[in-house]
Amino acid sequence: MRTRTAAALILKRVVEDREPLSLLLPEYSGKIRDGSYPWLMAAAAGTLRHFAFISGAAGKLLRKKPSGRKSAVYFLIAAGIHELLFMSTEEYASVNETVEAAKELGFPELSGVVNGVLRNILRQKERLSAEAEGFPAENELPGWLMESLGRDFGAAAAFSFAEDAMNEPPMWVRINSGKLTREKFRDALESCGSGEKSFIAPSAVLLTKPLPVDRLPFFREGLTTVQDISAQKSVWYLAPEKGERILDMCAAPGGKTSEILELTGNTAEVTALDISKSRVRRLEENLRRLSLSVTCIAADARKTKSWWDGKPFDRVLLDAPCSGTGVIRRHPDIRFIRTPADIAKLAGAQRELMDTAWSVLRPGGVLLYSTCSVMKAENELQADDFLRRHADAVPEELFAGGPVRHQVLPGEDDGDGFFFARFRKKPDRAA
Repeated sequence: MRTRTAAALILKRVVEDREPLSLLLPEYSGKIRDGSYPWLMAAAAGTLRHFAFISGAAGKLLRKKPSGRKSAVYFLIAAGIHELLFMSTEEYASVNETVEAAKELGFPELSGVVNGVLRNILRQKERLSAEAEGFPAENELPGWLMESLGRDFGAAAAFSFAEDAMNEPPMWVRINSGKLTREKFRDALESCGSGEKSFIAPSAVLLTKPLPVDRLPFFREGLTTVQDISAQKSVWYLAPEKGERILDMCAAPGGKTSEILELTGNTAEVTALDISKSRVRRLEENLRRLSLSVTCIAADARKTKSWWDGKPFDRVLLDAPCSGTGVIRRHPDIRFIRTPADIAKLAGAQRELMDTAWSVLRPGGVLLYSTCSVMKAENELQADDFLRRHADAVPEELFAGGPVRHQVLPGEDDGDGFFFARFRKKPDRAA
């Protein structure tokens, strides 16, 4: 399968069927015979990021939008427009390859339409590129999301969020600082064509230029992990201590699980739980790369009888399933696959998971609740409701002198949007 054919089919399934890009890309990676997986990933994500503008440009050049089964050709045209306007590829080779992809999709009769649209784009490229530069970022996000952000944070914050959502995500790396110094990692970065843009603590480094994982220094040795700074903060705020019994409740793919072990010198007794068997397998693979070993369980966390031995945990990290609205710049498909109804459904699941986490936590223990969302229904309101339900829950500072909860908007510290709230369970007086 041609890479451009795969891109068209992926886009169709994201936009029409609301399937997540993170699952579709691996599915098609083994099917493409030309190009490369990084190109496919960039083409699919970039087209989704600029889809409103691209659709407008295509609409002016198409007499009739292909629909039904033929809609795959429309998404092929969209990917072709994105390639010509936003990617550095050889223009006429790109057009010819996209035309051939239309034939591979099974619609040779539309190859002339594809050719005509893309050649028209080339003739207008300078003007269209300027229009794309000035296209309102808020038009690329669903109206319901902009309205919600405006209500929760004000119009200025909503527009800032939209602008950030159009940016390519930065690349943060977590270093196992117990085995690798930041200075040694920084020197190795330079030899790979990147560098250190900034850092937070010895373990978190922001790269000046993203690198493919297979070129990231010390990745194969298990000393570095790609992990956004906001995600790293979840474990910092959990503040695990050596020898503690800790539950990572929604653990896959394992970034936070491994961070707990690295921060405790691999002494914590960690249980990594996730509802998906395939995601648990990926978690186990990641832990093997890092030479770490924990108890990994595939189970629904809410059904404690299926996985819990009855011994309470000292700390629980609940990085809850959420809308992902804080990571739209990293996952542009979210703007297509999420709806307002999803927020209410997710909030219900989060409530159940928080109650379960509390039930397996010892008196005096700590629960760190986090999401990669910016929706108050999943964050602030969820924390308020939790405190109303649990009289033995005490809000606790995320760090000494800090807040008890914090909503990070995308771009803060060059990180993703995240929410954090920390609770301590009142000690059992009878004890």
